[in-house]
Amino acid sequence: DDASLVIGETEYGIRFCSAVARGNLIATQFHPERSGEAGLRLYDNFLKYAQSVHGETIT
Repeated sequence: DDASLVIGETEYGIRFCSAVARGNLIATQFHPERSGEAGLRLYDNFLKYAQSVHGETIT
């Protein structure tokens, strides 16, 4: 119910929240595939986002 927590949306017939973040917690509505290019890019972007929020390198 708090739109300020939404960090990702998906459009699949309708638009809906698929990722939220609050403090040091991030939750997603999906399980990304790491075997494909898009899934690997998603994980890379996730790490970059986490690093930008926490200001430290995450591996």
